[in-house]
Amino acid sequence: ASRNGFGWAVRAGLEHVRTEFVMVVQHDRCFISPVPLNRVVAAMECHPDAIKYVGFPVNNQSTYRNPETVAARHEGLQISPRDVDGLRLLPLLMWYDSTHVARADFYREVVLPRVKRGDFIEESFGCEEVEDVSRNGMDAHRRYGNFMLLDPDRPRGYSVAHLEILRSKGPERHLKNSYGWPTSELCRPRCHQTWRKFCPWPPLAACRFRPGGS
Repeated sequence: ASRNGFGWAVRAGLEHVRTEFVMVVQHDRCFISPVPLNRVVAAMECHPDAIKYVGFPVNNQSTYRNPETVAARHEGLQISPRDVDGLRLLPLLMWYDSTHVARADFYREVVLPRVKRGDFIEESFGCEEVEDVSRNGMDAHRRYGNFMLLDPDRPRGYSVAHLEILRSKGPERHLKNSYGWPTSELCRPRCHQTWRKFCPWPPLAACRFRPGGS
């Protein structure tokens, strides 16, 4: 057996998915606080052409999460959060591999056909999106429909952390009550009926090709 890469691991996992949406969770990232997953999926159901991907903010900050940096690096290109069905969504210039919910059919029909063996999705399809949107403006973003979920009360907060950073910083650095959404708005995936919309088994993080890792 040979190493096939993250992109093809996701493709293998999608062979088991029979649902409209899929959650991709990398093996080395975890939720440090709950997210309003039911509301995210409801918004994606109501706006199928506009919202194809919703990512969750992670603790290693991305260039494309900062509107000022995006404008500076891409000739003044403007991105700004928008409110959709009570959610604050920030358009992303890149399709990130990090933890997200996406439309399964968009993955199969648009994303994965452009991913070669050994590729990370963000380094292939993701870079195509950056180039396309940078060249053609935010009208081109509609083809991708990818957003990051922001907490209006904590616009720089995050709900997903890399395990190595958690280990290096220590548990006191990541107390759950320091991040995330008000308790009344929270929805742990395993506790809500919305989870039925996702493929509960096998989780994509477990669909790595063996031997050879991801």
